[in-house]
Amino acid sequence: MTNQLPDNEIADLEKCLDDLETLFIEQIERKKNNQGIIDAYLGAIDESKSYFDTVIHRLEVIDGPCGIDCEQKLAEVNSLKIEFETKAPQLKDNIQSKGSKVYEVISNLDAQQVDDHMKAFQRRENDVKKRIERKTQLLELTHKNLEKLQTEVDQAKFFFEDNIEKITKQFILGWKSKTIESYLQQLKNLSKDVENKQAFVESLNKRITNLNSELDSGEQQKMKQCINDLHKKEKKLIDLIKSEVVRGQQGLSNAKDLEANFDFARNWINDQKAQNEGKALIISLSPSAIDFEVQEFKKRLQDIKDFTDGPLSDTIEKISNIKDQCDQNGIDELKNILDTILADIQALTLSYNQQLETIQKIMRRKKEYEQDSDGLINWIKEIEAIMSSNVKTSSIQILEEQQRKYEGFLKEAQSKEYVLKNCLLYTS
Repeated sequence: MTNQLPDNEIADLEKCLDDLETLFIEQIERKKNNQGIIDAYLGAIDESKSYFDTVIHRLEVIDGPCGIDCEQKLAEVNSLKIEFETKAPQLKDNIQSKGSKVYEVISNLDAQQVDDHMKAFQRRENDVKKRIERKTQLLELTHKNLEKLQTEVDQAKFFFEDNIEKITKQFILGWKSKTIESYLQQLKNLSKDVENKQAFVESLNKRITNLNSELDSGEQQKMKQCINDLHKKEKKLIDLIKSEVVRGQQGLSNAKDLEANFDFARNWINDQKAQNEGKALIISLSPSAIDFEVQEFKKRLQDIKDFTDGPLSDTIEKISNIKDQCDQNGIDELKNILDTILADIQALTLSYNQQLETIQKIMRRKKEYEQDSDGLINWIKEIEAIMSSNVKTSSIQILEEQQRKYEGFLKEAQSKEYVLKNCLLYTS
């Protein structure tokens, strides 16, 4: 066909065909470039979706048992938050940058889709951001509650361990009832504190149960073990308190018995002292009065013996028994009290014996006086009888005999003078 055309027309036709071919090639290249822009844009969209899905998945993994504790979870979420705050704006900038190029190669109708993609990205970004914030807040609250729980568990643990250690050392009861009563009151107050701690431990257990959904299995087991340990220490302390109360009550009974013995001994000794000091030793010379005094002092000495063999012996035994609940200071106090009682008893015994000896000495002197005075009176009567008789005789023999009697009386009078002086000394 071209053979029938003039050469100049053929040249024009070939030029037109070349231009058309160039146009087609340019159109094809433009289409390819436009598609590349669109594909790059869609790739940015897919990248953002994939990243958001990855972030949500990482949050979901943290929600369940993942082998890390609350503090590690919080660190993981904070790290994810920092990463998201950096990555999300980059994704957004990338989409916006590629989206602006897409606007140049698509129709107005397709441009609406670009706007919808951008809005969807922003909604997804905000949603993930809120999820991260909620998870951060929840973990911070959980971590705070967990730390508070652990602190309170440690405080309860210290309470039990501290009081167990104190009771295990055993309080020195001593021998004074007031000291023991004060200690028993302390134990009573401690029992009330333990009851309060029991309720407190139960409240801790409930709070831990409420946190279980936020805790890893390892943390749950750890807190459960803490509560079990508290229950064991609590039971041990309760048993120790009960045992110590029994010991204290027995010690109180021993102390009250001993104090009662001390009071009885002091009152008895004071009564004896009052009787002894209030009684002047003025003794009538009548036999009945002297005998009464003798019997009275013998009775007092027997009372001392009865007191020594009875109440005092019982007191000494009680002192021996109560030493086990005393320290050295208490033992020394008991020794001083007992020494004072024994000294008082010894002083009373000595005083009574001295007074009894005095009375008995008076009795002996009285008997001697009576014997001497009776002999003197009889001797005087004998002289008076002889002197009152008139001797009328001329017999030298009788007169000499009478003279010898008078001379004998004179000699006896010298010895009777000594007896008379003793009688006068006795009555003085």
